[in-house]
Amino acid sequence: MRIDVEVVRFVREVWYVPSTKTTIIAPLPPGYRGGFCPTIHALVPALGHGANVSQPALLTFLRDVGLTIGTGTVARMLLDPEGHWADDAEAIHQTGLATGAWVATDQTSTRVDGQNEVCHVVGNDLFTSYHTRPGGTRQDVLAVIWGQDLRFRLNVEEVTGYAALDDRISKTTDKREQLLAVLKHPDIPLHNNDMELAARRRVR
Repeated sequence: MRIDVEVVRFVREVWYVPSTKTTIIAPLPPGYRGGFCPTIHALVPALGHGANVSQPALLTFLRDVGLTIGTGTVARMLLDPEGHWADDAEAIHQTGLATGAWVATDQTSTRVDGQNEVCHVVGNDLFTSYHTRPGGTRQDVLAVIWGQDLRFRLNVEEVTGYAALDDRISKTTDKREQLLAVLKHPDIPLHNNDMELAARRRVR
């Protein structure tokens, strides 16, 4: 195996559009971004995620072979903030969940923008995927395993045979949209106590 570092200089055409007073610059070849070639953009995730090379060791390796690269650049390549690999990662996750005979999961703490979050590791003998979420509750685990956010379904078709309960289900169904709003807006209070107390203070 031979590893060489080379500097490639691209001469890009530039056009000026007088009518709009704008300049158009020809794009770089596909895969070239951030000053690095497609090989580096593929090598870093392959070593970091595929071979489990730690970020400090990966940075040392890249610099030892002659590459001028910073810690932040390596981190961004591993995190894929622009989502270049997001579709592939989601496809692997969904396929692994659908084809595997079993699924195991574990958690580890991680830091995101200075905040404590939880990295959920999901996999079996066919795949391993990583998902970072704010919490590590049962709902978070289920959302990761199912591959989608939890959704609530109100079983309005059920008839219990108890008049009072069936009447309550019917009334709940009529208010379905308002009741389920709390799932989309978890900051909505579940009661009106504050306003009731304010009203009592007014009439004292």
